[in-house]
Amino acid sequence: MEGKNYHLSRFCGLFGYPIKHTLSPLMHNLSFDYHSIDWAYLPFEVKPEYFEKAVAGLKSIGVVGFNVTMPFKEEIIKLIDEVDEEVEKMGVVNTVKNDNGKLIGYNTDHRGFFRTFEKYKDDIKGKSVIMFGAGGAAKAVLYSLLYKFEMESILILDVAEDKLEKMNSIINSWDIDIKVSFDILSKISNLDKKIKDAKLIINASPVGMTPDVKESIIEDENQLHENHIVYDLVYNPVKTALLKKAENRGATAVEGLDMLIYQGAEAFKIWTGKEMPVDKVREKLQTYFF
Repeated sequence: MEGKNYHLSRFCGLFGYPIKHTLSPLMHNLSFDYHSIDWAYLPFEVKPEYFEKAVAGLKSIGVVGFNVTMPFKEEIIKLIDEVDEEVEKMGVVNTVKNDNGKLIGYNTDHRGFFRTFEKYKDDIKGKSVIMFGAGGAAKAVLYSLLYKFEMESILILDVAEDKLEKMNSIINSWDIDIKVSFDILSKISNLDKKIKDAKLIINASPVGMTPDVKESIIEDENQLHENHIVYDLVYNPVKTALLKKAENRGATAVEGLDMLIYQGAEAFKIWTGKEMPVDKVREKLQTYFF
């Protein structure tokens, strides 16, 4: 329209497939507005066969940075120019910064997990942990657990043997003293007893995520008890079927929303150098659900 100046804001984005459930645009765009930064955060649902071209396309038009989620957190590494030391250990990237044409990869998931779970540090000291899932988010959580907490042991379960083998090969290079074991979910014996004996149970799989909100990685809530801490990384819905079962049994139920917020805050700082207004973001995201 004549007489009005238009300009294109700088932008960040998110790659994933599928990502219709994502709240990241709401979180980051609110934070840009809070700091009066004229940027936009956009979701890009990209099929895996087009992912490489999509990354090249965003780089060519000057994206500030982007997040990656399932199923791209490992695949992205071969498409970027540099990673930090933590990513070299984990083999997983969820945040990329475009530094004058150089794509640099980071992982903010493990920091998000630590900021959320630090208050339970003494509760799980010397205790056993069971984690369902061996994908990208699980690797970041495992990294945080092994380097920042003091458990006795961790058992990791997944339906895919290749994922377990890949995770096992990665942590073989880590300098850790905590016992880590792996098993295929469909083949493990005495799972009921292992669950009951564990202190912390983590769902790092997508089971229970919208739209499959009735699903739960633990089907029988009687496997849970009041001494458990149950942490579900799924944040949409906030109160998953697993967490409802945990609450029914008197366990401590920890929602995944804060991990989303804190990993996002770390990414926001990488891109902008500023702090995300996490309290305002949490308040806004909670109104989305409630």
